[in-house]
Amino acid sequence: MGPEYGPLEEEEAREMYFEPKVARAGDLLIFNACAPHRSGPNRSGHSRRVVYFTYNRRDEGDHRQAYFADKRASLAAQGGAAANR
Repeated sequence: MGPEYGPLEEEEAREMYFEPKVARAGDLLIFNACAPHRSGPNRSGHSRRVVYFTYNRRDEGDHRQAYFADKRASLAAQGGAAANR
């Protein structure tokens, strides 16, 4: 992944408006991962779950293994705890 998919810099985030989306325990929020987004600290004592829905046309080939290898490397480079799952 290129740097354009990395975390927002504070300066970038200050220039954006983030509309709060209130969710309760057990709710599911679905959004494009390329959309600028953020969340407050997790104070629950439980990990947040993340599911990456991805797809491509069958005639474009099977890119699953390469996609997840790239995702793990990107998360590890950002210090993500879920990188090894």
